[in-house]
Amino acid sequence: MTTGGEKAVLIVVAGGSGARFGGDKLMVPLRGKPVFVHTLERLAPAAKRTVLVVPAGREAEFERAAAKYLPGVDLAVTAGGASRSESVARGVEAAKLAPGELAAIHDAARPLAAPELLRELCRKAREVGGAVPGFPQTDAQKRTDANGLILDDLPRENVWNVGTPQVFRSELVLRACADGNSGCLDDAEAVRRIGGKVAVVPTDRPNTKLTVPADLKAIEEAL
Repeated sequence: MTTGGEKAVLIVVAGGSGARFGGDKLMVPLRGKPVFVHTLERLAPAAKRTVLVVPAGREAEFERAAAKYLPGVDLAVTAGGASRSESVARGVEAAKLAPGELAAIHDAARPLAAPELLRELCRKAREVGGAVPGFPQTDAQKRTDANGLILDDLPRENVWNVGTPQVFRSELVLRACADGNSGCLDDAEAVRRIGGKVAVVPTDRPNTKLTVPADLKAIEEAL
């Protein structure tokens, strides 16, 4: 991967109820610091500036934690919306993207993303419009009916598990947000809906999303 190059404006989304985790997963201590702090420690230094989107009413709580653990980081905290797509749109608005800038949208619950990955995604997004990290699908793929009976065997060639950060040229992400991206699986789908091109950047580094308590141990071991 590249070791230098262009920087994006980082928009980190820390919304969600944490229902599958059973509580507030982003404030869970991980090696002595909240999970979201690890995410920002890794990626914020590789970004032009950073916007953290948090649940409405909890801005001061996240600001206090950021001031304690991330002194000197150029960080703006803003309230999210009722859905992830609305939270992303509010983060994009708060980022005040200028023409020609790149926007990197990232899940706060993915603290393992490396700055080298962000730089490579920026390079590819500048080239084609958008870029996402992808992990090759190695297991057999099946499609089932509502009762769990297999209907189709799906090819796994050119099939990817996609995570974040997802990086886009500013004009594409602004149009996607203005167009409305509710119902999209991710930001890449929203950009593709408006005609933008998005490439997969292969990576084999762990980028686990903290979803259930069992994920915490795997993330801690990989830090």
